[in-house]
Amino acid sequence: MSTRSRSPQPSPASSEARSLARLDLESLGLRCLGPIEPDAPQMIVALMIGELKYQPEINSITSQIVRTAVEVWWSFLSATLVCEAEPMAQLASRLGVPASRLVIPIPGSRGHTTRKVAEWLQARAALPKRSSLWLVTHTLHSDRARRILERGGVQATCLGLDLPFSRRDSDWKLRSDMRFRLYNMAAALYCRCRGWL
Repeated sequence: MSTRSRSPQPSPASSEARSLARLDLESLGLRCLGPIEPDAPQMIVALMIGELKYQPEINSITSQIVRTAVEVWWSFLSATLVCEAEPMAQLASRLGVPASRLVIPIPGSRGHTTRKVAEWLQARAALPKRSSLWLVTHTLHSDRARRILERGGVQATCLGLDLPFSRRDSDWKLRSDMRFRLYNMAAALYCRCRGWL
């Protein structure tokens, strides 16, 4: 994946819509969970996996989520890239996304949970249809994230990344696929009990 800095050149909406045909999601390791429409997204939202309170910086999975979201953004330069946490936005900035196209929903050094990102998106109330918002996160996180957004009235096209977990991750739930699946089930149950899902 290229990390070279490029100067964004805004292009007409019609050519941006056509650029979807050139965007090969599979080559980026992305799997679209549901139908995708040939419209340029207004927002590309990168959601972290794991929590920054367990570590001084974003983990390798979240770094790859940001890098992939940035690669998608390069195909749609008029879109806004939304990064859940400040360290994610800092990485996106180093990868060439200008400040004018970069947003942190709730400023701070840590992630703020998908529910708070959903609340921020809902408050904007400017996304007329599903194709306007693309969500990039780990595949195992994407379904719960999509349902939390939908519960908050936000429709999104989910793009999931199949990324491996590491036994050495400082976040205990990211040390294996099975650990994260168990955590994800518990998190979904908790969210359902709170009425967030």
